Amino acid sequence: MLGYPIINCMQIRQLLGRKRYLDPKPIDDLDLAAAKSIVDKFDAFIPLEYLESKEAIEHLKRKIPEFVRAYDNVRTQRLNVRTHKKKPPPDDFVKLLTNENKHETLLYEYVIKKLNVSTL
Repeated sequence: MLGYPIINCMQIRQLLGRKRYLDPKPIDDLDLAAAKSIVDKFDAFIPLEYLESKEAIEHLKRKIPEFVRAYDNVRTQRLNVRTHKKKPPPDDFVKLLTNENKHETLLYEYVIKKLNVSTL
């Protein structure tokens, strides 16, 4: 592990609470299972890049209709912000983060499959 627990599966650590968030021990299969059971308790748990997908909107309309109304209001008021191209991180760093966050990726795939969203 990199020495910073927040870099290792940050979302899983957040779901499991402060004690586990700060624990330097790497995330394991038991932590992943516990995070999945927490995710299953939410009305909606949708990764941001899928927020505007047809499947996500339909799910939100069924589960949290007031969110969809509020989100539509915000979306119509959104400003166009100019984006800046950033230099990609080095390949070895990407490989290290990918390895450090393999359980995070598994949780992400679980959420996407549960939501029944087609991949981007």
